[in-house]
Amino acid sequence: MGKAPIFTWIYFLTLVFSHLELSEEADVIGAEGSISDSDTLVSSLETFELGFFSPGKSRNKYLGIWYKNNPGAVVWVANRNNPIAKGKGVLNDTGNLLLNQTNTMVWLTDMSGAARNPVAQLLDTGNLVLKDNKSMPESYLWQSFEHPSDTLLPSMKIGWNLKTGEERYLTSWTSADDLSLGSFTYRLEKNRLPQLFIDRGSVKIYRIGPWNGIGFGGVPVVPNLVFKPIVISNENEVYHTYKPATPFDICGSYGSCGVNNICSSRRADACECIKGFLPKYCQKGEGFIRLNGVKVLDLLKIELNESLNRIGYEAECLKNCSCTTFANVNVSEGHTGCLMWFGDLFDITEVSNMYRGEYVFMRLSASGLGLTHDSKKKNRIAIILVSIISSAIILGLISFIIWKRFEVKHHRSFMFINK
Repeated sequence: MGKAPIFTWIYFLTLVFSHLELSEEADVIGAEGSISDSDTLVSSLETFELGFFSPGKSRNKYLGIWYKNNPGAVVWVANRNNPIAKGKGVLNDTGNLLLNQTNTMVWLTDMSGAARNPVAQLLDTGNLVLKDNKSMPESYLWQSFEHPSDTLLPSMKIGWNLKTGEERYLTSWTSADDLSLGSFTYRLEKNRLPQLFIDRGSVKIYRIGPWNGIGFGGVPVVPNLVFKPIVISNENEVYHTYKPATPFDICGSYGSCGVNNICSSRRADACECIKGFLPKYCQKGEGFIRLNGVKVLDLLKIELNESLNRIGYEAECLKNCSCTTFANVNVSEGHTGCLMWFGDLFDITEVSNMYRGEYVFMRLSASGLGLTHDSKKKNRIAIILVSIISSAIILGLISFIIWKRFEVKHHRSFMFINK
């Protein structure tokens, strides 16, 4: 990178593509194929797209790769220093990809050795590769990942080939309209411990590092769930790259656990039924349990009462037998507003501590709250026993009163006779 032949090659690639005949596979161009202004290559999973484009207000044509769902996010450009007026590119019978203009070659991949059955393919990594035939997926004669532009994609390397002395690094665009080499470069320093630098010309303006085996120094110590930095240093090369680090989370998929279940990535079995939370009939003894730190349920069958305060939430939900859950709407001031769900509940997810979770109240039957039939029976026995004891005490008091009256009457009669 940084050498004239490389960018001449890139420019030539753009011209080559202008003449390519696209194969039945949208991500492949065969020998003697061509590509022009209106043609594109699309990777197999439709992640990336390759074709000609004009950036900003420019009328010049560049051959580039961008995210298919976001054409403005260009990640690689071939002919940065050699834009053309009309896009046209060809893959010749030797396997070289060239760009030309008015039959003049302006950019070429310049591969060593000829290919017998050359193809150009755009991979779902964003890597444009040339190979001898499609059946040899890892045997690349040339690849765009070895010629970085201004964007570092996962698995793309910046650093040094210690055998050849070649350095790969990123270079900024001059402007949004001019994609020629700009003033800033992003490169890996190979001396002693690897460090990353942003240079402006020959002046270093920012440093990240050195590499400590896990990460680069000078980077904020916060959980990084987006990517994992990698540095490789051996006798052949020293380079920096990265790979996506976000793990697959079943709870990240909408409604992954179905209805009336809560999803938590903290459990081996992510999906769990909310035990006894859904009463079939209104009955005495119903109540609510509080679930903390969850993503609020999907707003399917809901009713919103913005005037209620926190005290009225439960009573309002209990008025309707179909109300299964309620939550506070506004947690900023006064905790006003009541959101109630009716029927089945969907997409309930327990969130980790680094995300903001809310709390919701779910309606439970009496049995769900622990008021079982046995406990009710025991309560009735206790009430009967108390009643018996109370009756015995009352009867005892009445008997005592009657006895006392009888005793007083006979005592008075005895006193009269003695007189």
